[in-house]
Amino acid sequence: MSNTKTRPTRTTATPILCLLLLLTTTQAAITTTGDVSPADPATWTTSTSAYIGNLDWGEVDIANGSAVNSSYGYIGRSLYATGEVTVDGAGSTWTNGYSLYAGYYGGGTLNITNGGALSSESGHPFIGRGRRAAADRCP
Repeated sequence: MSNTKTRPTRTTATPILCLLLLLTTTQAAITTTGDVSPADPATWTTSTSAYIGNLDWGEVDIANGSAVNSSYGYIGRSLYATGEVTVDGAGSTWTNGYSLYAGYYGGGTLNITNGGALSSESGHPFIGRGRRAAADRCP
């Protein structure tokens, strides 16, 4: 009989696990507050008319590489309503199939920061159509 002991082979997944955790810590983010219709921008499609601040105050933040689509976008649609949309960070986009109105009849604020993007494929972005509007940067 041999008195030789074999050492068990030990494998470590720690470096790979740490790398995976680092890669998944930045998640896409679309958040809403207040009067936003339809309520979940992640479900909007190119046939959705989006209202941010339709009758009251509403806000949408699109960040961390998130993408939102709509046919028309209204920020601050009604006379006493106020809406604000922020598209922040590289890869974050809001694409409208037709026109975008910031400050349609209410107050509208559009912030496009840190490499975020906005496009209106068949229409134009209108800033200040009605009462008042503000844009941080609009391409």
